[in-house]
Formats: sequence, C-alpha cells, structure tokens
Amino acid sequence: MGIDYSEASVQLSEQIAKSREVEGLTFKVVDFVHGKTPNLHGQDGEACWDLLLDKGTYDAMALSADPGSGQEHPTSLYPSRVTALLKPGGFFLVTSCNFTEQEIENYFTSKEPSLKYHSRVQHPTYTFGGKSGSICSTIAFRKE
Repeated sequence: MGIDYSEASVQLSEQIAKSREVEGLTFKVVDFVHGKTPNLHGQDGEACWDLLLDKGTYDAMALSADPGSGQEHPTSLYPSRVTALLKPGGFFLVTSCNFTEQEIENYFTSKEPSLKYHSRVQHPTYTFGGKSGSICSTIAFRKE
C-alpha cells in the first residue's frame, strides 16, 4: 500500500502503476502524521507492518512546517507514528537528501528508543574541498 497526504501524488502513483501494468497495489490519501490511520493498522488497531519505506517524507516535513505556527512540528510526531505501525522486528527504511546518516540515526533513535540502527545503503560518494560525502543517505532501523 502506498500513502500520501497529496491527492495529486496518489493519482500519479495510480497512473504509473497502471501504465506499468502492476496489479495488487493500492494507494490512499492519508495524513499519516496528523490524521487517524485506522486502515493502516491491523485488527484491534495493532501494529501490522513488516516494512515502512520513506523516500523524502521526512525531508518534506522538516522543510514544510512554520516554526512560528504554535503547532508541534510534524517531524516530532513522525517517529512515534512509524513505530505505532511497525510490528516488533519490523523495518523502517528512510532516505534523505537533506540530512546526513548520523543526523537521521540520532534523531530517530533519540525520539523512539524501540528503533535501533540496523544498516545503511551505500550511495556513491564525492569529494569537494577535502570533504567526502553523498548526495543522499538511506538508513534502515529495526523495531525491537
């Protein structure tokens, strides 16, 4: 199942799946952070997912909120929403183009102690000004 808070993104995903003749995927408009997610939980509301993938959601939330709005920043709610859906032993894979691996690891493990660093995806690196880095970071966490 694919979810997004944007109707246009869900429609685009459906069109791509159809054009590639991929069957069995469903896409839903869901406000994962602020909304209720009853269709994402198992029976009796328990965690039921073995794997959650984030390709830019954390980045978008980090860049989108108005710090002067008086509301809790969406990124502060995100780790607990992830762990609420993951089964024990389940994996959360997050890819970011805005944060380093260390920043991602520190943030998620400090907010949700049940998320433990598991591994990383090695991306191509480059060197500039004597420093080496990558244009994106992908980290896997496992829920205890």
